[in-house]
This record gives sequence, structure tokens and C-alpha cells, in this order.
Amino acid sequence: MESYQLIGGLTSGFVLLVQCMMFWLQARALRRHGHRSFLFLSAGSTLGIIFSAASACLYLLQTSPEAYWAIVLGSTALILVSAVLGVIGTWQLFLSYARLAAKAGPGSVAGT
Repeated sequence: MESYQLIGGLTSGFVLLVQCMMFWLQARALRRHGHRSFLFLSAGSTLGIIFSAASACLYLLQTSPEAYWAIVLGSTALILVSAVLGVIGTWQLFLSYARLAAKAGPGSVAGT
């Protein structure tokens, strides 16, 4: 195995681990709070997990050129949708926090 394959495979594995941890946190928050922002974030992380697994396949498995490009194009679509879901989820979470902070009034939020 060439060094770039090893580095790419290890990097993909690390990203997969981080995505799994983020999904776990988001799924717990969704179950606990039921806020739809966590649904978007969890969905984005799920696609990120699939993307990371597909990326690892590119480095760790020998594939035909057709399979390689199918994985590259498919994983590119996955990560783009994942990014959009992550931005929407984060935006909704920030809006929710802003509404909560406005309702609580000035000086009532810790750290201000």
C-alpha cells in the first residue's frame, strides 16, 4: 500500500469517527429536545458518515475506473447535501437561541 493510500484511508477513518460522534450527540439532543434543527443536523451527519465510508473505499479498495468515478460523483453529491443540511440545522438552532435569549431579556443569559 502506498503512503498516500494509507494517509487517505486513515484520514477518512478519522472523519468517519468524528461524524459518528457528532451524529450521536445530535441524535441525543433530538430525542431530548425534539427541536427540528437537530433533525437536519443528524441527517447531515448521516450523509457525512456515508461519505466518509465511501471515501475510505477509494483509498483501501482496488476498483475499476467506472466504479471509482461512480463513488467519487456519488460521494460528492452526498457531501454537498450534507453541508446544506448542516447549514440549515445550524441556522435553525441559532434562530431558536436568539428567540430564547430575546424572551429571557437582557442580562439574564449567563456570560453576558
